[in-house]
Amino acid sequence: MASDAPAGLIPKLFVPRQSIPDAEAIAQNPNLHGVELNRAINRTYVELSKQLQRVLDPEFAEGSKVSPSWYSMAIYASRGAGKGMLAAEAALSVVGGQRSLRDMFPAVPEEDWKRVAPLLEDSRGPAKDCAKFLVAFFLAQQEGPTRLTLDPRVLAISAGRMTSIITRPDTNVFTFTRTLKNMLEDGNRRIFQDIGVSCQHYLELRRDQPGVTPEGVARHFSEDPLAVSAYQDGLRFAASPEDLPTDFAPLYGLNTAPLLASGFALYERASSEKNPELRDRMIQHAGNLLAYHEQAKVAVPAFLPGQILPGETERGDVMEVLTPQVDVKTRQWTWSMHKCDLPDLDGSFWTPPSTERNWAVFEDRWGPILDYFARCAANPESLWPMPNPDPAQGV
Repeated sequence: MASDAPAGLIPKLFVPRQSIPDAEAIAQNPNLHGVELNRAINRTYVELSKQLQRVLDPEFAEGSKVSPSWYSMAIYASRGAGKGMLAAEAALSVVGGQRSLRDMFPAVPEEDWKRVAPLLEDSRGPAKDCAKFLVAFFLAQQEGPTRLTLDPRVLAISAGRMTSIITRPDTNVFTFTRTLKNMLEDGNRRIFQDIGVSCQHYLELRRDQPGVTPEGVARHFSEDPLAVSAYQDGLRFAASPEDLPTDFAPLYGLNTAPLLASGFALYERASSEKNPELRDRMIQHAGNLLAYHEQAKVAVPAFLPGQILPGETERGDVMEVLTPQVDVKTRQWTWSMHKCDLPDLDGSFWTPPSTERNWAVFEDRWGPILDYFARCAANPESLWPMPNPDPAQGV
């Protein structure tokens, strides 16, 4: 049957009603916490990412050469949050004496242990406990052959920072661990409640209004005129030979909610674009808009709540300790904060650039997040099929 689509466009593929996952029900479930919440979120992200990739790539099955949406990149980071929660418990058990490092990680070769022996064997008191915690936290998140590749300089700096935290009044390693787990859960939940649920609503909109236009998508999600104007900006940026802009503060400030609407409008427009390069640039810009809203606004209270919450210590300080260990593991490769090409702020060999940042600060994490996104865009096929939703299992 001949297509009725206008010249230059491809027909849209619509998602069946029964296949749209109920993200809203998970987001509103008060009984889901910690790793169980993470598993539910990950299962939903996996399905949402497949649904949306079918919108963007009509030939999608279990693999795609089309640029990935925010969802098929974010699922790997979300899995990392779950692995972090599990690793924190494992690290606490080592410090608490239930198991030794070598018993818990017997596959680590002797030469790896020798590299960090001065911190693990010669340190005393809290400093030794902190070094053990950080090594266990690192190793517990690894997949495949277990190697202790943690930079000794990073371990020394991070252990020193952690020591200063756990020796504060009414603070100890249990407080540190509780703060870490709460922070990871809080960020996971906040992002999913906003951007995860929004994807469900976008898919439902396409199902219920098959003829919806990109402008209609933008207006559906936001009454702010910025939603349509930022969408129009995106079309212009995508068609330009210049690099896509990523410094959105001068363009839109912190009025980020309309940008979520603009991103979905760009996804809608990309779904009917025949030019592969133009389509992929629309998708990439849409993902950057969603990420800017997520990181500049939605996730901020999880890292910097503005006060010390009951039973916790300063979340920003905890995140500074762990910033050099931030990574995202995909099926074929791992993006690492420590290996990211970051300017050396003090010019000293002894303070690697990853130790000079704090992931809790938007300005410190925005560039690295874009770097991860760029690698995903350059290797879209490497993300598929979507990973195991259970962070306790391999990807």
